[in-house]
Amino acid sequence: MDINPQRETVVGVFMDRAAAAVALEKLVEAHFDIEADAGVSVLRDDGRETVPIMSDVPVGRGAAIGAAVGFVLAAAGVAIAGIDFGPFSLVPWGPVWAALEAGYAGAAVGVATGAMMSFEFAEPEAAFHMVRASEGVVCVGVQAAGSRAERARQILTDAGARSSTDRGPEKAAA
Repeated sequence: MDINPQRETVVGVFMDRAAAAVALEKLVEAHFDIEADAGVSVLRDDGRETVPIMSDVPVGRGAAIGAAVGFVLAAAGVAIAGIDFGPFSLVPWGPVWAALEAGYAGAAVGVATGAMMSFEFAEPEAAFHMVRASEGVVCVGVQAAGSRAERARQILTDAGARSSTDRGPEKAAA
């Protein structure tokens, strides 16, 4: 068994951007790394324009959820334990103030954790809005080897590619 099979580029030609976008979504669902292994181009009479593939990372949402969870957990933990600290421990509302301080610290940690965890939910897609051309055929190419190449070919065909062809084996980078 060859542990490093040669990769091939499977290309699908689409007549519109919507069909190409659907193909890219299906490739992501099939666990293809489209940012690293796929390319999208718009072909016109006057040439070719490459479409960048970008990820939309929901950092704001993840950070807000992390802050809320961190605040509640830290404040509740300090309040339940009855811990009070700092200069406010001598006044009657010292435990409340300690819970708020702990909540603040928990929220700070939660913001950072939530923001970092949001990268797991990144949704890569082709940025057609960055391309000047408004018409032309769209070519989607995917590099894969063996059964993954067959799967990519099937996804492109199912998504409506007019033709799905191979460009042959790619030389492995050393």
